[in-house]
Amino acid sequence: MAQDIVARTMRIIDTNINVMDARGRIIGSGDRERIGELH
Repeated sequence: MAQDIVARTMRIIDTNINVMDARGRIIGSGDRERIGELH
């Protein structure tokens, strides 16, 4: 779900977006290599 939000938002604003969970772990990103990393 987070990745879907990222993809839709990036189509609108043309900027990389990261979505983090409550612990700061990246769960959605325009840079898929960052998924799973801490922000």
